[in-house]
Order: sequence, then structure tokens, then C-alpha cells
Amino acid sequence: MSATGTFDSWPADPMDLGPLYPLVGSEILMTVICSLVFAGFFIWKIKLEKHKYEKETAALNGGND
Repeated sequence: MSATGTFDSWPADPMDLGPLYPLVGSEILMTVICSLVFAGFFIWKIKLEKHKYEKETAALNGGND
């Protein structure tokens, strides 16, 4: 037996305790929002770095493309 005991020795039924963390049921919505923010950030970052790379390449070539 572990130090915390078993479910049988709990004074209350775990199903009667209610939600164990906030915003229960919104996991799918949060996953979708997080995925969109993740994709948007990386698209923005790739475009930003591509623009910076092209600018630095043009400066190193002396403006001769």
C-alpha cells in the first residue's frame, strides 16, 4: 500500500469533488488556438528571416543581383 492510501479509503467519492483543474472541457479549443498561434509565429518568423537574409545578401553583393 502506498503512503497516500487507496481510493477505497478516501472520505469522499472522487466523482463528487468536481473539476480538479480550471477550464475543464476547453482542452480542444486551447489546443486549436495554441496550434494556430504556433503556426502563425513560425510563418511570420520564416518570412522575417527570409527578408533579412535577402537584405544582407544584397548588401554583401553590393546591390548586384
